[in-house]
Amino acid sequence: MFNGRTAVMVLALGLTIIFAILLFSCQKTDNGQYVPVCEWGETRTCVGKTLGECEPGIRICKESYTGGAAITYWGECEGIVLPQEEVCDGKDNDCDNRIDDGVANACGGCGPVPPEECDGYDNNCNGEIDEGFADFEEICDGYDQDCDGLIDEGLSKRVDCVPEGAWDGIVYNNEPNSRSICIMGWKECRDGGYTECFDFQGPEEEICDGWDNDCNGFVDEIDTLRNQCGLTDTGLCDYGYEVCIGGEVACFEAIDPQNEICDALDNDCDGFVDEDLQRECENQCGRGIEICALGNWIGCTAPAATEEICDGEDNDCDGLVDEDLVCLCLAGDAQPCPNDPCGWGIMICQQDGTWGPCEGNVPQPEICNNHDDNCNDLVDEDLFLECYDGDPEEVDIGLCLAGTTTCTEGVWGPCKDQVLPADERCDGLDNDCDGVVDNIERFWEKVDMIFAIDVSGSMNMYIRALTRGIVEYVLSLQGTEHQFGIVLFGSAIHPYGTGEGYLHLQLTDINDFVAEMANITTTGSEEPSIDVFRDISSPLNPLNISWRPDATPIVVLLGDEPPQSFRRFLPDDAGEYSDPCDLPGCHNATNPNWTDGDALESFVFALSPFMSTWDAVCYAPGQRVFNISRVLDEDLLAIDLALIFQEICIEP
Repeated sequence: MFNGRTAVMVLALGLTIIFAILLFSCQKTDNGQYVPVCEWGETRTCVGKTLGECEPGIRICKESYTGGAAITYWGECEGIVLPQEEVCDGKDNDCDNRIDDGVANACGGCGPVPPEECDGYDNNCNGEIDEGFADFEEICDGYDQDCDGLIDEGLSKRVDCVPEGAWDGIVYNNEPNSRSICIMGWKECRDGGYTECFDFQGPEEEICDGWDNDCNGFVDEIDTLRNQCGLTDTGLCDYGYEVCIGGEVACFEAIDPQNEICDALDNDCDGFVDEDLQRECENQCGRGIEICALGNWIGCTAPAATEEICDGEDNDCDGLVDEDLVCLCLAGDAQPCPNDPCGWGIMICQQDGTWGPCEGNVPQPEICNNHDDNCNDLVDEDLFLECYDGDPEEVDIGLCLAGTTTCTEGVWGPCKDQVLPADERCDGLDNDCDGVVDNIERFWEKVDMIFAIDVSGSMNMYIRALTRGIVEYVLSLQGTEHQFGIVLFGSAIHPYGTGEGYLHLQLTDINDFVAEMANITTTGSEEPSIDVFRDISSPLNPLNISWRPDATPIVVLLGDEPPQSFRRFLPDDAGEYSDPCDLPGCHNATNPNWTDGDALESFVFALSPFMSTWDAVCYAPGQRVFNISRVLDEDLLAIDLALIFQEICIEP
């Protein structure tokens, strides 16, 4: 039976026969009748194949001497290279016509599989490109660590910083209940690295002002060393010593000068007693002056009683003036009088208290009295006066002008051609003559109002008071055609988880708006407020807000951070689409309440340090940006929300 063992024996026999044939053929020598089989030094390739690194070797023709005769013959095969174990060297070591088979890595090279790199190629040859980078944290270094095509994304928000060398124990003013003047600086990622630390405010020498100037957590811990204070210790005065109370340096237990009084003491502490003191005194005839001497009032200068005469005085000091006398005038008095037939004369009061005759006809300038004052046979001719029926201080202020009145038969006529204050209009003029142009409050009849609310974690202390105040105010507008919507940003959950702005509630009626406000919560830390403001005001409407063409658009943005952007916009870029406004309701053709060319009606609630930056975006400095800290006082919040519906007329 032919089995495995038989097969092995057959194979061994065959190989032996082949080897013998090769051996005898390579050393064939006829020593009987010698015929050279090769020439000395000749070479030839041994029988076999050249494959991979394997070589059959060569034979060299050699020479020997037998009986004095030279005999040539082929030597044994030399330089044979047999199959070796395959190694990763780019060669076919085992001569199977395959290079590096079984020893190369997945990429066909030697050694470990190359690591994946963020370069758009499958570096580790696993069929995927740029995998495994999504969980890498992006750092500010100008490289794309998470391999998403963006460099340093999410790092545009400013972060707190402290300059190198600042004291580690500084207490800053953002810590609870802090009265510190120290303010952390800020830095931001720019061009692959963080900027220097800007706007840092460090400790100063402690002074008595109610603040922690040296930023060590204690307020006004200064030692006054009981410094002497006060003005003098002369007279009743005495020195005290300084103490710090309520943020102010006070002089404790000092006695300061007082007004001098008549008491024989030096009250004003000038070294003199009762000096220069005088007061009024009176008797039955009138008042006079008396002076103080050593604590006593002396020397009253009031007049004494005399006989009664017709002079308008109580000469006898009985409480009656000119009693028992008929006094039409006071003796010796004189006054001008219009005389017949024209001009003016003088009349003198007689000794009996009556006026004498009017004497003289001296022409005088004409006045309105139905008399020929200037003796030209005309009465009250050419008499005109400037007149004004309002407050005289309004004349020539704004549009207000004085008019003219004419005298007729001694009577001034009505004021003609005067311009009195009117209701202010948005026309570039001061209609109400208060010195301010266009200081009106225009109340919109139909409004689409979007509340853009920062819902990041830092807003947690404001959000409840804010939403409650907004709801209470909006409920007061029941019965109007106004609609309200909500855009949220700063969220770490929905819908992006990166803080980007999104339309949380489409413009709707008051009831739906109020119901949704109760569901707003805070979470997250990124607040791209500049991007949100641009998206809301853009005529391209990337947030798909259903603006009505006949309603005035109003944006109220509420947050507690400085203006920020994921798209590398600066605060100046926030107003690109809002001045002039180009939203559907910002065209007079569809919204008669709108003035073409006006800026978007926008309002911002922000922390005090960032209000001035937002002021430039809202186009009415001092009128459209409110301190978000005021929302914690419901009365102040109500005032601010009411002002939102009052438009400042910016341009006619």
